[in-house]
Amino acid sequence: MILTARSLSTLLWLFLGLSGSVLAQEEVPLTKISEVLALDGREAESTPQPVKLKGTVMGVSTMFSFFTLNDGTGTVGVLKRRQETLKQGDLVEVTGHTTSTPFGGRYYPRVISDSVDIVGTAALPPGRSVTLKTFNLPENYDQWVNLEGYVMEWKYKAPDLEITVVSPDGFVKAYVTAPEESVIPRRLNGAKLRVTGAVVSTPAFGRVLFVPDVKQVEILEAGTQSIFDAPLVSIKDVMERKVEPGKRLRVKAVLTARTQERKLIVQAPDGAMICYLLVPRGPEEKDYIYGDAGQWPDLKEGDLVEVVGSVVDETGSELKTFGLSWCHVRVVGTAPVPPPQEMELEEVKALRNHDEWVSVEGVVTGWMQQNNVLSYSIVGPHSQYIVHVRDVPSTTFPTGMHGAKLRFTGISRSLLQSPGDLLLVPSPSYVKVVRPGSEDPFAVPESTVAAVAAKGVPLADRVRVRGTLVGRTSPELIYVRGTGGAICVLLQRPWSRTSGTGATLYADSGTWPDLAIGDEVEVMGSPMSPVEGTLGDGWDMKECQIRTLGSRVEVLPVETTIPEVAEGAHTSDLVEVRGRLLMLQQIPIDRGSWRTTMLLESDGVRIPASHHEKGRASFDTLKIDDEVLLRAMVDKATDRDPRQLWLMSPGDARSLGVSPAVRTRQIWVWGGGAAAVLLVFSGWVAALRKSNRIKTEVAALLEQSVNERTAELSQTQADLTRALAQERELGELKSRFVTMVSHEFRTPLGIIMSAIELMRHYDERLPKEQRQELQQDIFSSTRHMAGLMEQVLVLGRVEAGKLPCKPASSDLSILAEKLTDEALSATNRRCTVVWRPEGDIDGARADESLLRHIFSNIIANAVKYSPEGSEVIFTCRREGKDAVFQVIDHGIGIPKHETPRLFEAFHRCSNVGEIPGTGLGLVIVKRCVDLHDGSMEIDSDVGQGTTFTVRLPLFDKD
Repeated sequence: MILTARSLSTLLWLFLGLSGSVLAQEEVPLTKISEVLALDGREAESTPQPVKLKGTVMGVSTMFSFFTLNDGTGTVGVLKRRQETLKQGDLVEVTGHTTSTPFGGRYYPRVISDSVDIVGTAALPPGRSVTLKTFNLPENYDQWVNLEGYVMEWKYKAPDLEITVVSPDGFVKAYVTAPEESVIPRRLNGAKLRVTGAVVSTPAFGRVLFVPDVKQVEILEAGTQSIFDAPLVSIKDVMERKVEPGKRLRVKAVLTARTQERKLIVQAPDGAMICYLLVPRGPEEKDYIYGDAGQWPDLKEGDLVEVVGSVVDETGSELKTFGLSWCHVRVVGTAPVPPPQEMELEEVKALRNHDEWVSVEGVVTGWMQQNNVLSYSIVGPHSQYIVHVRDVPSTTFPTGMHGAKLRFTGISRSLLQSPGDLLLVPSPSYVKVVRPGSEDPFAVPESTVAAVAAKGVPLADRVRVRGTLVGRTSPELIYVRGTGGAICVLLQRPWSRTSGTGATLYADSGTWPDLAIGDEVEVMGSPMSPVEGTLGDGWDMKECQIRTLGSRVEVLPVETTIPEVAEGAHTSDLVEVRGRLLMLQQIPIDRGSWRTTMLLESDGVRIPASHHEKGRASFDTLKIDDEVLLRAMVDKATDRDPRQLWLMSPGDARSLGVSPAVRTRQIWVWGGGAAAVLLVFSGWVAALRKSNRIKTEVAALLEQSVNERTAELSQTQADLTRALAQERELGELKSRFVTMVSHEFRTPLGIIMSAIELMRHYDERLPKEQRQELQQDIFSSTRHMAGLMEQVLVLGRVEAGKLPCKPASSDLSILAEKLTDEALSATNRRCTVVWRPEGDIDGARADESLLRHIFSNIIANAVKYSPEGSEVIFTCRREGKDAVFQVIDHGIGIPKHETPRLFEAFHRCSNVGEIPGTGLGLVIVKRCVDLHDGSMEIDSDVGQGTTFTVRLPLFDKD
């Protein structure tokens, strides 16, 4: 869109909603820009304040009819009532009143000038460095900043040069004042720039950077004469992110498909990728010079194309899943389109940083169309995925696809790694029917429960079985008993219905029927088996639909023993077993649910039993060493849990009294004790008789007894001294705990009480924004106290030995990215947290919950004790069997003499000042590192920063 300076000026004045309110003559004018910026945006306009400011003109925009003013306390935009002749560097005195600019749901204070007097000149202050990630933060509005990036495109018509600057975090438009063409930097295409200006907003383009002088455009790296002279790189390097993010790069490849207008799928010998096109400019306007690729060429499959774009890894954006984004394209020839590679669903899922043009097959279990996207739920022999087909006519909705086998051709989404979008299928023409389906989902071959349990039916194909419902441990997980065995069935969840839209069509199982134990049912679904080398999820059939056939019958459990169950008998069936209760533990999990875990033993064989329920279930009648009678479902061993029993209600566990094994042990203990007492008594009598005959021996024995008593007294005194020292240490620990709790709880409780008092007495008179702010204060303070208690609880679990290390296959890169994103969110992006893997770190086996405790605490400390806006680096490399992690900050550092006390509970260093904290984070870190048999090193200099190095044995082989 091209807007003239006159129309932009008019729109900006309307956008600001100039009020023209009359100012009270007697009001004291504001004399500092910081005072203007401290005003509430709405009140700055509805109740204008007079201003009398003196400062330096940072830049003047004739396009936007305003200038930016800086007085050392801040920068503010000043709207000119009169067209004064101003230039950058003028020292001016401004009188006027406040107003505001609405943007993005907020109102930002500004000034309308009544008079502007030039009183001299002054040097410009340096711009504050920002990134595109922080560019849009409210505190940067109207401020004098600089940022770096690469030129994506540009256009010029005197005196306005419009440059689009791209970086790894996004792009922004910079409006540069360039009075004539000769001052425009040469070779601007793809150049790396540092631009300095003021952050402003326009109705048409949102937040932009106003650069008042072309001198504020610094060329850091020269560009090219033509857009398509950008450096040539390979698809492999782009997908593996071995190139510089943001930099304009060129790829030469064959156009394989095009979808959703702006997405190109291209292939080369080293792989495939998706390119996201720039929207081409509108009709050319007179006297404009353009630095772009013009309109899109006529593109078709088989074109040999050159694509110029940037790698963008913006968190939370779909752009992160593309090879190159914001691309220009041109056709340079033709070439044959490589055929797709035939893969299994699991092979596609295993692709990492390597997209491929592939063909996969799957059996349809349901489908849904929303607008122009048709989503299929499909299953393979080992798993289930969702495949989205683009560019589907909204008037076309397929029918009769239940149980159909389809072949999908598309590009893998290896940078996305989500089963919710495994493939990007360009259009319906890339979907082929291998085997037709039916209108009735139950019109499939019939089998038996025994055949499904024995894996005697084709995997993935839809089959139906009949049996009796004997268990249900969650809404979607049921157990069906038939002749010859029982199976575990995972019901198909219906598509999420989007309310308020009529453009969505569904073909799935719909809502589940009312089910109860004892119902005769017919289940239709897909038999599955775990991937080789894994135990799977424990289901025999997945993506199942169910219907009831008859009345309920009484379900009796199979009476068996714990050794038989542990050996593999009666899997997925309802059983009744008995055994000695060795352990009973109840812990909260999430959303008010509790998990109860028991450990039972019989004939030397142990087996766990579990129960989930909203709220804490009552098992008060069960005592350790009781003989317990359990009625429970038998679950298979999975990659997450061992083979176990699953209780459907607390009443399914009943105590039979003290275990016979315990009673037998007590009898032996009591009998042995009595025999020992009798033996001692007989010996004592014999000793007395002998003592009458040998007095000298008695004297010797008495002397020996005195010596032993003296030794015992000495030992007792030593024990008392040691106990006294421990008591003093415990007292000091309690004192530190009380001090920490008093300090950490007093402030948030005070905030909560203050906010509630204000809302109780003035709720109706408070503006909506202030009520929301008070509610946010209550929420933040409550979350702070909850976090403190969570740390205390975690430390308690560690010290009690209730936080075991359970290694499992782990993707360290994905975990680190999640931790980095969570740290940025939790700290409101106070510091930049950068994840930098070094080399190949795949194949690790770790307990991700322990790693989360370790690095979330270390990264949180790094951000907390570092200056705002500084960088925290999080790295990992492999050294033999060890994964070596480092978290590097540039914060306040740790005094050398306090390093030995870092891992004492509630201890905090002397240089933390008023920075809040508990002194528990590093204690938890140390315990979790020890559970992983790892080690930790700390290298720190006060005022320079700290490096935490954590070495954990996470790899099986060197």
